[in-house]
Amino acid sequence: MNTTKSRAEERIDTVADLVVGDRVRVGDRTKPLDVQRVGARTVRTRDGDTITQHLAELEGDWANATTYVVADVVNPLTGEVPGTQRFLGDGPAGNVDLRRVEGED
Repeated sequence: MNTTKSRAEERIDTVADLVVGDRVRVGDRTKPLDVQRVGARTVRTRDGDTITQHLAELEGDWANATTYVVADVVNPLTGEVPGTQRFLGDGPAGNVDLRRVEGED
């Protein structure tokens, strides 16, 4: 775990590791977002197998903060979960780097 400016950050490899109340930093954003809800959905692969995809709703604690839903990436051909995450819906495009933040506002 890295310590910088009296705050510890831990990289999140799977959204399944998040719990309500966690604070996470997304990419190079300076303000952390709060985990509001966690859940999962079933995703069907091309071969008909099913896999669980974990999701989390993230929101800032400031006025007019945008709510985002982030999910583990699932390869639709193989069902593999490569350890990366993406925003769903209106969130920024591409993979995101999630880091749990402790002891910081």
